[in-house]
Amino acid sequence: MLNQSNTIVIRTDHKGVILDVTGRLADHIKPSDTIFNYVDSQSLNRMDQILNDQEGNTSDIYLKFNEEPLPYIVEYIIDNQNYWFILTPFPDSYLNSITNIYEATNQLNELYVEKAISEKQLNKALEQLKDKSITDPLTDLHNRQHFYDEIKKLYNAEQVPKRLSFAVIDFNDLKYVNDNFGHLAGDGLLKLFANLIADVQTDRTRVFRIGGDEFILMTTEYELDTLTEIVHNLDHQFREKSDICSLSFGFVTLESEDIRSLIHHKNVDHYISKADRAMYDYKRKIKST
Repeated sequence: MLNQSNTIVIRTDHKGVILDVTGRLADHIKPSDTIFNYVDSQSLNRMDQILNDQEGNTSDIYLKFNEEPLPYIVEYIIDNQNYWFILTPFPDSYLNSITNIYEATNQLNELYVEKAISEKQLNKALEQLKDKSITDPLTDLHNRQHFYDEIKKLYNAEQVPKRLSFAVIDFNDLKYVNDNFGHLAGDGLLKLFANLIADVQTDRTRVFRIGGDEFILMTTEYELDTLTEIVHNLDHQFREKSDICSLSFGFVTLESEDIRSLIHHKNVDHYISKADRAMYDYKRKIKST
């Protein structure tokens, strides 16, 4: 019966040396050879465990009689230091199931990779859209919306800064440039100033283009005297490089108790208007001299 089936019976000693073989595939196995020579690499540890077992049991193992290793159900019995291995091939239906599971796993892995790539691309696209929504396209500075976002972070912080200062900055004579030299020339001056003011940005000093030729420099880093000096230096640099335009500016400083009040949008606008009025006073002063 064994010679008509693919079941194999192998007897070995406790070291795995083959003593005799019975079965249709017996011709593929040499007596006195070691059973480890017919065990696939992924099953070597399991075979070693079996030979160290003192009780019979059932397991599974991969054997290689040809190039392709095949799975076998292994029932082993221990008799006077001899091991009797009854090896029965797994049924085709089981092998087909394993193949289907393997293929399905590969498909799932491919889908997972595709999904991960898609999610990464989506997240990147969302980040790009977010950046565009808070960035002024002409100057690459943050816009009015991001200004209010940053204000929100300040009044929601666990530790409110001791002070917060604004400088509202506006161009003098930009309309003259636009009317006489064209809007491209005016845009060039806006970009020039944006490049200059971007250099003063830090984690605690931020710059925003609020609209037109109006900018806000917001800082929790510098006291008012230092902020005033920074803006005057910017004005000096801008005058030298533009040869035609200068800046007007106004300042306002809030103490920590005032910063909490910025939770109300109207209070933000109130302080910005206060700095605006100071800026227009300065502008009128320049034009009257």
